Amino acid sequence: GNSYFNGGNVGIGTTSPSAKLQVEKSSEGSIPALGANTSFLKISNSSGNYGSMIGQLGSGNAYFQVQRFDGSATAYNLLLQPNGGNVGIGTTLPGQKLSVSDGGAVTRVSIENSSNAAAGAGTQFIVKNGTAIVGQSTTRTDNVGNYSIFTGASSEAERMVISSVGAIKF
Repeated sequence: GNSYFNGGNVGIGTTSPSAKLQVEKSSEGSIPALGANTSFLKISNSSGNYGSMIGQLGSGNAYFQVQRFDGSATAYNLLLQPNGGNVGIGTTLPGQKLSVSDGGAVTRVSIENSSNAAAGAGTQFIVKNGTAIVGQSTTRTDNVGNYSIFTGASSEAERMVISSVGAIKF
């Protein structure tokens, strides 16, 4: 049958909800492992095998994970605005596909490689005509502090390196 509420607030785990829907549970000490079937809030397919989990840690941090719930350590992609629109971090008026704003002296986006230092970390920009790559560039910092710039059409080549001591090589 159908159920509906016509006014008031709904509480799960609380007898005095202060929002339209309020879910309360003891905070978790760590993020559940991939495949775990536990969290504050679970949104799943009809069989309950996979979906999204949202939770709150005792530190005050929160998590959002898309994964299987049947013990299989499988993560899935999280799609933001797949049908259009922009994403804002620190702004309520994102003007680009991703807008990052901070009132501090320097706004930074951090990209970190924590599992393969030898590969370094970087950003890649790709221009496509349909499915064909027609232009691309990559910037990379390696494990000794060198900064490299790669460019090309269908494949890239290293064009410039700024060494960790400031020497420039073309």
